[in-house]
Amino acid sequence: MGLLQFSRQIYPPFSSLLSFCYDRNGRSACNVLASIVAGQTLWQTTAHPLSPPTIVPMFEVWLNANRRILALGAVLPAALACLGMAIGAGWLGFAGLTAARWLGWGLAAASLLALASLAWQAQRPRLAYQSGKLLVYLRSGAPIRVPLEIVEGFLLGQGPSFLPGKRQAETEASTLVIRLAERAEEWAQVEVKPMLGYWCGHYITIRGAWCEPLSVDLVNRLNARLDEVKRQLRDAQVAS
Repeated sequence: MGLLQFSRQIYPPFSSLLSFCYDRNGRSACNVLASIVAGQTLWQTTAHPLSPPTIVPMFEVWLNANRRILALGAVLPAALACLGMAIGAGWLGFAGLTAARWLGWGLAAASLLALASLAWQAQRPRLAYQSGKLLVYLRSGAPIRVPLEIVEGFLLGQGPSFLPGKRQAETEASTLVIRLAERAEEWAQVEVKPMLGYWCGHYITIRGAWCEPLSVDLVNRLNARLDEVKRQLRDAQVAS
């Protein structure tokens, strides 16, 4: 029996909250997060046989988030969700205490929403390419769309990890540095979330603790892909 079906039988009003934490294919936030860590596709859509094909602009992920650290962060919310549902169902001796059961369902709902938030964060890359723009995900909301023509290259650097905890925050970690053209004054400095990186003096720095493992090979691949895409854009402009 699935979790949604179980919640409808035990406490129907809670099923509407629980359904918010399921994706369009019926997978729970926990399963979605597990799929992300395993490198699987988050969303799968099936077009109607008679519907016209949908043209989607090319979206290419260049740098993923650190999915393992987000998966570790999901352990506590998952445990609290199980505890809350057990209390809400009256399995831990709270069958006759209505207030306690309500609190249990509330705890489960909040924990599942936290899991859904982590799953959403895990599927967001740190860098992606789309339609001549470098998409930079260093703050909440929509990505920062940087024109690819002002992106000069990628470098491997070193800086504070900004991991939770005083001792971990002071440790050094690899960083990915993106150099932008100095002529683009409007892109010299942009406000981003300090935990994820910083943007100053035409340099974008992504903290390695919050992205996939960084290496010289990865940086070389990014630079090669940048040159390739720029060349394709130039050829397309000449052809047009």
